[in-house]
Amino acid sequence: MVLKALLTYLVQPALWVAIATVIYLYFRRLKLERKQFRIAIEKDFYEGRTFLKTGLLLGGIGTLLTFILGLTLTTKMVYAYEAVTIVSLLLGGGAFSFYAILLTGGVALYLNPGQSGSIMASAFLVLAILYLLGRLFLASSKQVAHFFPLVKNGQRGRRVATYRWREMAVAPILVLIPGNEIQGIFAWWPVINLGQSSYSLFFLPLLVTAGMQILKQDSKEALIFYQKQTEVLLLLTVVVAIMALIWPVSAPYGLGFMGLVSIISWLLERRKDHQANNWYVETTEGVRVLAVRKDTPAAKMCLQAGDIILECNKVPVSNEKNLYAALQENSAYCRLRVKTYAGDLRAVGSAIYADSPHEIGLVLFQDEF
Repeated sequence: MVLKALLTYLVQPALWVAIATVIYLYFRRLKLERKQFRIAIEKDFYEGRTFLKTGLLLGGIGTLLTFILGLTLTTKMVYAYEAVTIVSLLLGGGAFSFYAILLTGGVALYLNPGQSGSIMASAFLVLAILYLLGRLFLASSKQVAHFFPLVKNGQRGRRVATYRWREMAVAPILVLIPGNEIQGIFAWWPVINLGQSSYSLFFLPLLVTAGMQILKQDSKEALIFYQKQTEVLLLLTVVVAIMALIWPVSAPYGLGFMGLVSIISWLLERRKDHQANNWYVETTEGVRVLAVRKDTPAAKMCLQAGDIILECNKVPVSNEKNLYAALQENSAYCRLRVKTYAGDLRAVGSAIYADSPHEIGLVLFQDEF
């Protein structure tokens, strides 16, 4: 019966729109990287791997929780959630998926006035908890490598890089739908009987997204702040959801409160980035590193985005062309003098691929012709 319910999950439209969005975001990233840097910084389809792994993990945890709580939704609410989620994917790539949950909870209150609507709104607060838990999974420390740069023209004729990161997952969350309305349409749909009541088993495709854009912050510091903000949101949502489950009348206020807190959290993220001191800007002091490809000599030297290469093989460098010319001074090994994003000086070195200086793994501002 559970297997049947899982198979029905595979026909959910929101799931397939999310899969299509992940594939689109992957090819769009590759296209932008090749256009700006002539290479794909990260060819690996990590978006798809994260989509599958996080979705299954969160689905297992979430289904256990919703089964213990006996989470129930009507077919109208399921349709409403999927519709709002699809709109969120089509208009913003899923960026507003948390608000989609809260909005659907508001729709539940509108369509089901009174106690029943408040109880259903409480169910969406539980889904909000699972969403934020999934966002914490996505925002693990390894994601620092998945910020990719975009170059634009800045002030004073110098180019500047911004960094973006976005990933998503869809988790199959078990919910119970009262009655056998679905079975009336699809005779094969799994139904269980609990006491005098019957319920259709339904795996709701819960969309979870995480992402941010930074202009001046160190990516590690920005991600740590993002994680802390998510933890605070998660804690507040747990408190609000418990209150709503005990006093359903508080559910409408809980939905509004979490929407407001989420907006404040986003504003704090933008303010922190705005107040940071450094820009990922083109410089004449040396050669700015925009990204480092994994498993390359540059990665072994622990170079990071924002570093400035001042010298290569004891030759001062100021652009991409003379950096690669300096690399030719020693075809087997390179020595760099680097100024870190924080302003510290350090010397690094590594063996390089003979006769292939461009394979060092650096992503730089491209020389303009």
